[in-house]
Amino acid sequence: ALIATFALGERFGRWGWAGTAVSFGGVALIAVASDDGFKLDPNAVLILGAALCSAIASVLQKPLLGRLPALAVTAWILLIGSVPLFPAVPATIQALAAAPAEVNWGVAYLVIFPTAIGYLTWAIALKRLTAARASNFLYGVPPVATLIGFVWLGETPTALGAVGGVMAILGVLVVNVMRKR
Repeated sequence: ALIATFALGERFGRWGWAGTAVSFGGVALIAVASDDGFKLDPNAVLILGAALCSAIASVLQKPLLGRLPALAVTAWILLIGSVPLFPAVPATIQALAAAPAEVNWGVAYLVIFPTAIGYLTWAIALKRLTAARASNFLYGVPPVATLIGFVWLGETPTALGAVGGVMAILGVLVVNVMRKR
């Protein structure tokens, strides 16, 4: 939202920033509530770097989505993003050939759902909404991941983590329900 305000001239409004602050606080509670607590280790710095890169990519692709279909933009993003990985293709093919079928099915799932479908649906949302408003929906990822971890992996969230999840979702609701006021 901050980058889109400056780069694209988008206006987010008082309720947008308030909802974002509530969601951000909720995500912070989820991070603090984990078993290990929150520590600013190299992995956390990498995640912050990934978030910054994702924000810049969203703002850069927004003008392209005004001129091109979401599928074309997604295809180009995935192609350009894969270029640095080309040297690893031979070793990857060998590793996949030696891997059990369940590993290959897992890789296929990751390629299709979170990558191809995830990026395509993101491009469609970004095409229809402002970058700031679309990005706010990403605050739904931690509570959904927590819920999936609970159902699928048996990971029990802490009470503080559950409060954080509710706050994250509440912030998204504030941005989208109160934005016209």
